[in-house]
Amino acid sequence: ATLPTMAIAGLVPVLPQLFAHFAGSAHADLLVPMILTVPALFVALCSGPLGYLADRIGRRPVLLASLVVFTLCGLLPLAFDSLPMLILSRAVVGIGEAGILTVGNALLGDYFDPARRRYWLGIQSTVGPPFSSAYIVLGGLLAVHSWHGPFLLYAIGAAMLVYTLLWLPEPAARASAAGADEAATGAL
Repeated sequence: ATLPTMAIAGLVPVLPQLFAHFAGSAHADLLVPMILTVPALFVALCSGPLGYLADRIGRRPVLLASLVVFTLCGLLPLAFDSLPMLILSRAVVGIGEAGILTVGNALLGDYFDPARRRYWLGIQSTVGPPFSSAYIVLGGLLAVHSWHGPFLLYAIGAAMLVYTLLWLPEPAARASAAGADEAATGAL
């Protein structure tokens, strides 16, 4: 639940370095802030379609693909020094975030009854702010030597990918509903 928060919070400390590094680039005053904001645009644009896709093909495949996209594109800025490529990778990170957020919330509904769902939403609300603060501190520590440093935080996505692959099943209700949908479609 905190991975999408990391996408902004972890990079906040490096923003002055990004402005300094890309100062000679055309329109840097407009483009550098987009490094932080463009993922949110793609979350807004892609959450609905990814939610629809998760309903059609299952939560797990959409979550796994989203974690791969989030992690790989989040780490990609470690390999280049181009402002347009940085913004492009951040846009694709936003697509991964959209899948993580959408499927994560859908899984709460799939796995838990209303009372347990409220409990877990409360846990998310409780741990969110401390995690955001921790991401800012970690981003600052990783930015000490280079503006590339905070992008290492995206390696956390790899850990979540492994966890999801090994221990997060497709919800039983979703799996049986998908089977019923396929049977109904096949009967038509």
